[in-house]
Amino acid sequence: MLVVSGSITLLSVAISSWLALRQYRLKLKEEERLSTSARTETDIKLVKAFGELMDVANGRSGHVVSEKTVEFLLARKFVSDEELLDPTSVGRKLEAAAVFTLPVGRGAQDAAIAAIATLGARHEVLRVLALQGLPSLKIVRPDLAPEYYEQLAQAGPVQHLPEV
Repeated sequence: MLVVSGSITLLSVAISSWLALRQYRLKLKEEERLSTSARTETDIKLVKAFGELMDVANGRSGHVVSEKTVEFLLARKFVSDEELLDPTSVGRKLEAAAVFTLPVGRGAQDAAIAAIATLGARHEVLRVLALQGLPSLKIVRPDLAPEYYEQLAQAGPVQHLPEV
């Protein structure tokens, strides 16, 4: 009787341990999934902010559509009746006449270019974006962009690029 009782006790302890270990593994997998999800969300936010920096570096801080100008142009038959049948054509004409680009100061551009290189060096997820974007900034700042590109290119290769 004593042996049977001891065996049952050992069996119940073994089953309980196995169930606890199984539960622990499931929690670890869930934690890993949540961590991956949070990292992805953070990467998306970083890329979005990075894109906004690229706009500033390119000298673009937004656009303003003058509704009064659009109304005035439409009232004066700026767009013919035939053109009204092609919304793309109307959009292009009105964009050229009524959309105003807001300027960016040179200091903001310089800071944005430096931030792009710094963030590219610090965050691997942004390095490819920075290496791709900095050469296009040569048009805007030929004296500054190549220097930052070279510094970033020497910072090291990108580790986690998917194969194409």
